[in-house]
Amino acid sequence: MKLRGRLLFFVCALAAGAPVNPKAVKYGTSVDLGDALRQFDTAEPFILVLGFWRQEVDEKIFVNLVAPRIEPAVWKNLWGAVTRADLEKLDAVIKDRSLTPKRRARPRRE
Repeated sequence: MKLRGRLLFFVCALAAGAPVNPKAVKYGTSVDLGDALRQFDTAEPFILVLGFWRQEVDEKIFVNLVAPRIEPAVWKNLWGAVTRADLEKLDAVIKDRSLTPKRRARPRRE
């Protein structure tokens, strides 16, 4: 998968005409987009290249590839009622080393 997968993403990036966000995940699993604050702040069109693979013996084989162009208005709409302030609060809790995992799981009352 390494060489073929990277080549595939590179070709998509050249043809896209917009920034490309490539993701490769095992078929049937969720796609991790990374840093929520950075994703929330995305304000330009981009191509979300999603490659789904299955393991066959000792090789990963791509079984599906989609590459939709995502417009800023559509991207913002996908966040629903979530605000940047909500994400900043979550980020602070995640990064707060003084909290135990058990305390992190419980929402704080303000």
